[in-house]
Amino acid sequence: MKGEKFCGFVNSKNSYGAYAGYIPIMGMLLMIKGVQTAYVFGIDSPEVTRAMCKDWGLPLRP
Repeated sequence: MKGEKFCGFVNSKNSYGAYAGYIPIMGMLLMIKGVQTAYVFGIDSPEVTRAMCKDWGLPLRP
């Protein structure tokens, strides 16, 4: 499966409704049956996400 890779940050809310802080994410944009689809992953391990983004040539700033 080929697609455009991307890396970035999201700031989600916790169970109390407060923002939990930015965490790194990575993903791919794919064309599936003529529909552009984004798959986002890497949320569980910020260290691994940063390392993968760096390997992809998309390093994240601290």
